Amino acid sequence: MATIVAAAAAQRDITDPEARQRLIIDPGPRIVDGSSRRTARFDKDSEIYAPTFPPTLEPNSIDTLGELLTDDNAAAGARRLGNSGS
Repeated sequence: MATIVAAAAAQRDITDPEARQRLIIDPGPRIVDGSSRRTARFDKDSEIYAPTFPPTLEPNSIDTLGELLTDDNAAAGARRLGNSGS
């Protein structure tokens, strides 16, 4: 069992600056309001910004952080979507 734990820890070594850079998640800026833009998705399929997400992960890749929603009074709420990557 200790060998499995040590192997998992070695795979998660993120002290290398390039390895750390690949783990950065930056979906980019989004704008919402109470009328015309009521939903904003924070995913890697953005048409207005070059988002940064980790490379394909097993068993689950990270392709979204969720959504930001507003109501008629411009009150904001968040909805989490997607996977954690592990």
